[in-house]
Amino acid sequence: MKQYLIDFSGVKNYDDFYNAIIKGMEFPKWCGKNPDAVIDLMTGYVETPGIVQTIGLKKLPKSLNTEVQYFYEVIDIVKTEYSYLQYRFIIT
Repeated sequence: MKQYLIDFSGVKNYDDFYNAIIKGMEFPKWCGKNPDAVIDLMTGYVETPGIVQTIGLKKLPKSLNTEVQYFYEVIDIVKTEYSYLQYRFIIT
């Protein structure tokens, strides 16, 4: 099973947030920095089944609360609408 590690440690702004996801999920550099792009690549680009572990997601600045909420929505969509991809999420 493929393992992905998204390290949000040190993330301070919108670009940092999406750069952490792009790096951790091994997305191409041309990936859009928005929830729709993340869903598209998680469901059609990366190797699955997979374990996605995050570090520091729960400790991000309040200014990123909207993006964090979007990320949780992405996880929910991937787990419910694309359950056949067999992702497992570990959020810390």
